[in-house]
Amino acid sequence: MRHTGKSRTPNGAPEQELRVFKVAMKAARFCLDNAQMGLCQKVVEHAADYVGEGAVIDTAGPDGLRCYSKDRGLFQQLSTEYYILRTAIAWKQGRLDLAEHMYKKAATSGEVLAEKQADLLFEIGKDLLKGKDFVLATKWLERALNALAEQEIEKLGPDAGELKLGIVHSLVRALIGVKNTESKVKAWDMVNLLENDFGNKMVTLLLRLELLAEADPFDAEEYFTALLRLMRTVLLTETNFQSIMHHVHKLKDHQSSELACKALDEFIVTRLCEPTSARWLEKATITRIWIGTSGTTDEVAFLPLSKIYDSIVQNYANPFSAQATHAAQTLMWKRIEASSAQKSYNIAESWCRLAQHQIFARAGEVNKTILARKMISCALSDLDTGSARQAFFEMSEAGRAAPATRYLMYKLALSTSDPELESLDIICKASSKDATYMFACVLEAQQSGCKQQAIAALQKVLERYNYSAPTGVHLPALLRCTARLLIAELEASGSLDHTIMEEVCRLFEGAASQSKHFKGSIPTSTDSGHYRAELQWFSKQAYNTSLKYCVEMRPEHLVRMLSAGIKFIDLLRKETSLHPAEDPSLRLLFCHFLCATALTALARSEDNTENSLQHYLNCRKHISTFHQLLEEQFQADGLSDDAKQDLKAKNFELLKFDLEAVLRLERWEELDRVLEKCLQQDNVDHLETLADLIFNIHSEIVKAGLDMQYHKSLLLSFQKLVSAFCISDNRSEIFDVIQRMINLTWRHSDHDIVKLSRWLRCLYQMALSLDDAVSLVCLDQAVRFCKQSQGVQVRSALCGTPGPLSILANVDFVILRLQYKDRYPKEELEWLAATSFNRAVEAYCASDEVTSRVWAEKALTVAQLAGDDLHGLLQGRWVRLTFHEDG
Repeated sequence: MRHTGKSRTPNGAPEQELRVFKVAMKAARFCLDNAQMGLCQKVVEHAADYVGEGAVIDTAGPDGLRCYSKDRGLFQQLSTEYYILRTAIAWKQGRLDLAEHMYKKAATSGEVLAEKQADLLFEIGKDLLKGKDFVLATKWLERALNALAEQEIEKLGPDAGELKLGIVHSLVRALIGVKNTESKVKAWDMVNLLENDFGNKMVTLLLRLELLAEADPFDAEEYFTALLRLMRTVLLTETNFQSIMHHVHKLKDHQSSELACKALDEFIVTRLCEPTSARWLEKATITRIWIGTSGTTDEVAFLPLSKIYDSIVQNYANPFSAQATHAAQTLMWKRIEASSAQKSYNIAESWCRLAQHQIFARAGEVNKTILARKMISCALSDLDTGSARQAFFEMSEAGRAAPATRYLMYKLALSTSDPELESLDIICKASSKDATYMFACVLEAQQSGCKQQAIAALQKVLERYNYSAPTGVHLPALLRCTARLLIAELEASGSLDHTIMEEVCRLFEGAASQSKHFKGSIPTSTDSGHYRAELQWFSKQAYNTSLKYCVEMRPEHLVRMLSAGIKFIDLLRKETSLHPAEDPSLRLLFCHFLCATALTALARSEDNTENSLQHYLNCRKHISTFHQLLEEQFQADGLSDDAKQDLKAKNFELLKFDLEAVLRLERWEELDRVLEKCLQQDNVDHLETLADLIFNIHSEIVKAGLDMQYHKSLLLSFQKLVSAFCISDNRSEIFDVIQRMINLTWRHSDHDIVKLSRWLRCLYQMALSLDDAVSLVCLDQAVRFCKQSQGVQVRSALCGTPGPLSILANVDFVILRLQYKDRYPKEELEWLAATSFNRAVEAYCASDEVTSRVWAEKALTVAQLAGDDLHGLLQGRWVRLTFHEDG
């Protein structure tokens, strides 16, 4: 109920209102503590009705006024608390103007309220300080301090001292943030006051350090002295330790690394060398190493560290943990590398020994070995072989056996002219995937001028690896160097050494497999011309070596060398900036030609069928590529006539190899295409060779025993030629091809009747299972050719015959006008007669008397030309047969 100004009755109404006022204030505080600002605002609005109710006018007394002094005091205290609460609410709502107003209305009427007010003002000041509003923060913090200063400290609560200390600490920080002369003077006064009241308390020392850090100019010595006071007196906790390290970093940041190191040295020795401080000891020591290794590079840096390590060992029995050891050695390793880069090898070696201190006993075998190897390397660079050997023998057995260590010892052996192949053997055995140290040994041997050692090291590499690319090495230069050494040894041996040739092949294969990475291994400052030059060198070396030793070297070696050369040329042709004079297309053609030739030889000599077929497959790939490249060359029309004829001859040789591969691989559907390419050749010698190959293909088909149903697809192309007896519908294609070849060859073969008889026999045999009419015509032609070779003039009965026999008729027409230099071979006639007579007998047994008579008559006619003996024999057997028409 709101106050109306009317007088109160003495019947206890003030006590009732006092109780309501207390409840309202308690509820408001509860809402404020729980951030219920809406409810808190409503409560204080109701509580406002009771502010000032302690002085009540009562007209019932004799003097007209009755005052309840006790109630008035409580009402006054609650009213003051009300204004304090309103100040807090305004602050929470961001209304500092309203908070200012409420603060002025509040009156400190008792000790408890003064402490509450100071606490509220402190919170407001801290909040402003957090928001970096240093001026306002200073104002409110000073009010908080004044609220306590007006009271006697003995009458305040037990936490008043800590509250005052916190207020002063925040006030000093706010004054520091103001950054003017007056505020700095006030801040120093406050710090001095704190020191008088609290002595060497941590807060006081931290404030002094903060003031010293903001001083201009910065007084490093005074800051160092204050930091030592803090280190000596503070109670070690995680928070306090972090604070100390923070100020150590500040001292370093002000270009006072030497004083920061001194401070840490004393802190480590006097406070941290205890088992309970192990974690802090390691952190402080690592920070000390970091500061010490970030500054000077001479012995001034590591000598104090050595003393610190010794002190830690004397006062702290346990070595550092693995994590701390790793961090410390990493920092020292940076100094080792920096000293080595500056060629201060003595200092680098001293750092290595410091990193091997017994405090780092948990460093692990790998890190210990790395440090020892660095000592050996520094000693070698400083030409101190004695120190290098000492460091080597101080290593563990596993460290001495490591490839990197043995590489250094191999280098030491080369420098002392003391060949040490043991190290080379160990490197070779220990290296499984990474050949870096093996190749490094080769380079070291070559650079030292020891040719025999270079060759020995190279042999070790070749025995162990397939010339994979080591990291960190200029690969093209390394491979060229190795290739020159091997080729020189190959030439020096006089006769071809196949073992060395095997190593040469492995080298070029490895180079080819890594050729794509050549560009990445070339320095970025160079242009792509270096890359092209590398490819040109390797491709020419592979081709020239293959050409030089192609007669002596094994076919498999020839294929491997040429294949490597092809890879280099393929990469070279992809270079868009390639000069026309550098075009390796012709060299690529010859590489594919030689590869196909060598693969054919390998396929023929291979006992393993699967391997042989694989060789044929690879051969066909090279042949296909050769055809494509040849077509490009002819289209370019930049070749001389002699070069074109040579390439045509090579092309025909590859076509024959292709036919052979098709036969062995049983790729029947491709025979027609390959044969068509063969028949396009205008050289009669090529056609004669092709004819022989065709007959061989036919023989293989017969041996395979292929039937008509299995070979239906064989008549789609040239395979139809060798498998034509499977499908009779397209037989004309087969005979057309062979007869064309017979016709062309006859015209340019000086009328060789022996070759013609053989081709007729093959055609006759091929047609037996396809078409009897063709075989019978072959017999007629054989009789006719035989008579003509004996000088008997016979007119062809086939002239004008349409279909597949027309070309034979044309052959016959030409033969009528020419003279033979030989007679028709008697053995060919005998074979034809015997085969035809057997055909007649087969027909007779099948009760086909008409066909039997036809074949018998043809056989007897041929036998009569072969001689009386055969004719009489067949005639005698024929008459013994019984026919129905005779019976």
